[in-house]
Amino acid sequence: MQFIPIFTADEADKLTRLLSVVGAPVPSPAPIPAPSPPAPAPAPTPAPGPSPSPAPAPTGAVQFVRLTSLSEGAGNPWTCVAELNVIDANGAVIPRAGWSVTVDSQETQGENGAGVNAIDGNGGTFWHTQWFTANPPLPHSITVNMGAARAISGFRYLPRPGGGKGGIKDWLFHSSTDGITWSQIASGAFTYDAAEKTVLFGVAPAPMPPVPLPAPPATPTVTPLLPLPNAATLFGDMVGLGVKFQQGQPLTELPALVDLGVKWIRSDVWFADFNATTGVFAPNSTVQAMAAFCAANNIGFVALLQIGSFDPVVFARFSVEVAKYLKTTGARFVIELGNEPHNSGLAAQFGGSWQGAGPAAWLVQYVALVNASVQALKALDPAIKMLSDDDMWIVSYWMLQAGLSTGLTGMAFHPYPGGADRPEQTAVQWNTDWCAPFQVVDADSSFGSAVRRLRAQGLAKLGHNPELWATEMGFNQAGGAAREALVASLVPRAFILASESGIDTLCWFSAQDGPDGSMGLKDNLLVKRPSYNAFKTMTQQLSAYKRAVRIAGAAHSLVGIQAFVLDGATDRKVVVWTADSTTVSARSPAPISSAVVDVFGTVRQNDPIMAFTGSPIYFTTQSTDAQLATWAATL
Repeated sequence: MQFIPIFTADEADKLTRLLSVVGAPVPSPAPIPAPSPPAPAPAPTPAPGPSPSPAPAPTGAVQFVRLTSLSEGAGNPWTCVAELNVIDANGAVIPRAGWSVTVDSQETQGENGAGVNAIDGNGGTFWHTQWFTANPPLPHSITVNMGAARAISGFRYLPRPGGGKGGIKDWLFHSSTDGITWSQIASGAFTYDAAEKTVLFGVAPAPMPPVPLPAPPATPTVTPLLPLPNAATLFGDMVGLGVKFQQGQPLTELPALVDLGVKWIRSDVWFADFNATTGVFAPNSTVQAMAAFCAANNIGFVALLQIGSFDPVVFARFSVEVAKYLKTTGARFVIELGNEPHNSGLAAQFGGSWQGAGPAAWLVQYVALVNASVQALKALDPAIKMLSDDDMWIVSYWMLQAGLSTGLTGMAFHPYPGGADRPEQTAVQWNTDWCAPFQVVDADSSFGSAVRRLRAQGLAKLGHNPELWATEMGFNQAGGAAREALVASLVPRAFILASESGIDTLCWFSAQDGPDGSMGLKDNLLVKRPSYNAFKTMTQQLSAYKRAVRIAGAAHSLVGIQAFVLDGATDRKVVVWTADSTTVSARSPAPISSAVVDVFGTVRQNDPIMAFTGSPIYFTTQSTDAQLATWAATL
């Protein structure tokens, strides 16, 4: 099979030398036409805001303005601003030439989250407060020096692409003539989404009528129901966990992976451990300890390669050297080629829309990195598994459009549900404008439909049924005991839905909070959250059983009772919950003699009529398909 790289002539020459180092035959690359220039990103649609009438009240002339975030939409300690604009007395956006900014905190190690990104005119870059080595608490502020005094009447705030982490909820806005004495001129609360927010001073907000969702197309796009290549595998084989050993999680926590029943871990591998001049990869002691533990305990290692170079040949050599090392350890491994590349400096360096539309210049460069690595890794060992990566569903579509190598094993993605706050529902709708021209989900916005559509797109472009790895999925647990209990119930729901959909591996985010807020099964003091026990109960109950098959809820996957059966050697597991976390009373799906436990492993009474909620219940039963079908028909 010929792999077609996207390289310059100089890069192709470098790759020829690289392939000769690993002892592989050197293919003749087919000519690739230059990519089309990126299409301009559509302007974001402002969220409903204050009425334009009466006219906003302008302030006196001021030179400095400050936006302060008092809280974040999901309870995280961060603040993130993609773009901040100020509106003049006539209602026009003030040009930002000559502006400067200061911020109380910025992330420059884990990503390019510099404060200046908030005024660079690129909605794909953003200011983000520190998270890599510390999490300074709220409030956070960004101060703009406009270079000259202007009368202002409002401002616009654009959250990060896709919304989410760092989105401002409660806020204050101040102005100053000298940058020393400040006056508060506005305050409020934003919705936690990706829409641009416009605030006009002195204008009361107009009532916000409900906006009906447009009807889906009369003839919706149909995607084939492909056979799942992993249907015969066990549930436990797809259970993964993101670990934070490279960010300070103590190595004494390695045995917890066995306690949890984890079969895959996902961890960063730093580019800093690779010498691009000599081509030597010297894994740090943490990577060595993780690999040794994985090999000894039959745990797979998802090696997440940091994008430390935008040169395809250098990055390919890094990939090869990491793979060479992991092969010596005896651990099972998969190479994940970068993490959320549009958040890893590529967009800032090469430009283009954050979602990759066009395809964007940054995305074309990332595809070049991937294709170089695929070719080099296949030359080293054709059995090595390699994954592209990004967080939002749509980005993978554009990567496929840009020419991902057919030698790629599959795609990794991060199906965080955003404001939906439950695994059954995606963060996008069938008609989300920034997904055009693709439809990435059915009209019901269900997780399963998004997986099915991405698999079909991968088959069409790659020529084989691609592996799909959800390498990050999780929920913020800040908010007290009730929130922690809710997230505990979402753990098995996410894994069972992934199992049903044919996801090869789901890596829950994460083992410990680390620098990412309250996302961990344990906090940074290593105290177990309820989600730890829910994760452990799930693997104890289901790991030895085959993948989940839905028996109830197919026609209403976002509301009401959802039920799945998993077959074992001598019995079956039936797992039941409600997708909308309502309480529904219904017959038990199993005979009275069947064992029943809740999400934490506590034994439950198997009553003839059970109260089902959003917290899954596990039944161990000998019920036949016919008996379960009869039960499902009563719902």
